[in-house]
Amino acid sequence: MTNPKPWALVVLNMGGPDSLDAVEPFLRNLLADPAIVQLPFPLKLFQKTFARIAARRRLAHASHGYEDMGGSSPLLGHTKAQAEGVAAALRSRGVDARPFVAMRYWHPFADDTAAAIRALDPQGTIVVSLYPQFSPATGGSSIDDMRRALRKAGLADRPVLVLDRYPALPGYIEAMVASVRRSLVEAGPPAPHVLFSAHGLPQKYVDDGDPYLDELRMTYDATRRALDPSLECSLAFQSRVGPREWLRPYTEDHLRDLAGRGVRRVLMVPLGFVSEHIETLHEMDETYASLARSLGMQFFRTPALNADPTFTDALAGACHERLNGKS
Repeated sequence: MTNPKPWALVVLNMGGPDSLDAVEPFLRNLLADPAIVQLPFPLKLFQKTFARIAARRRLAHASHGYEDMGGSSPLLGHTKAQAEGVAAALRSRGVDARPFVAMRYWHPFADDTAAAIRALDPQGTIVVSLYPQFSPATGGSSIDDMRRALRKAGLADRPVLVLDRYPALPGYIEAMVASVRRSLVEAGPPAPHVLFSAHGLPQKYVDDGDPYLDELRMTYDATRRALDPSLECSLAFQSRVGPREWLRPYTEDHLRDLAGRGVRRVLMVPLGFVSEHIETLHEMDETYASLARSLGMQFFRTPALNADPTFTDALAGACHERLNGKS
């Protein structure tokens, strides 16, 4: 007999401040996560103190970025739309899925979402990470937090199915390729250099076995193979903080290198960023765009996928396979 209860669908993202007053506590929550900021012993004993001091130091710079975006992050709205898109695509496959959102570092937190799921009384929960390439520091931290919250809410006896990564999922790659092609048409001839810019990670994390870089290259290679082979493409890394070595090349250094090689048109593609937020709308559209123009280059940017139906349908298809025990 078919279980009449619905499934809860939870889409996970990092979150973003919903006002300028929320910027400092958001940063504090982010920096207090030991998965994100891996302090050596014994400094890890003082992680919360470190987070409070570091958040205060970064406040002015971060606030400026959010001011440029109207005083808040649009991430929650995009994530809700993505959750609704995945849920609708699951329903089209015969799965009664009810959409929820849980953010790691700002509202709605996992505990609040788990309480709402408890009230729904579902047969189980489908958890979808919006980090296509897995890292314990990002998707791993969000998934662990959601699992903890579900247990705390008294849902430990219900099944939990997790889509924790999908670096080469065909529908995801198809949506990426289509978006890049549209941007190339909008840019017009001659074809610009296509610069895929991904969020960086401390090199030590990768050296210690973090799979993020390998999975990011899977996405880059799959997207690159589907594009015109005559296009000049490259991969760089942005958003580093602190003095330690991060994945190279850094996006700002790579832009200077491209300009030195005579590149005069560049199309930046967010790689791994599937929702518009501060690192696309400010770091790319303001910081890198200004740098490129100062170097004599025309700058174009491919939008993040957001609730692109090809993308959300691909996520739903992957979830449906898990429900049917195929992956």
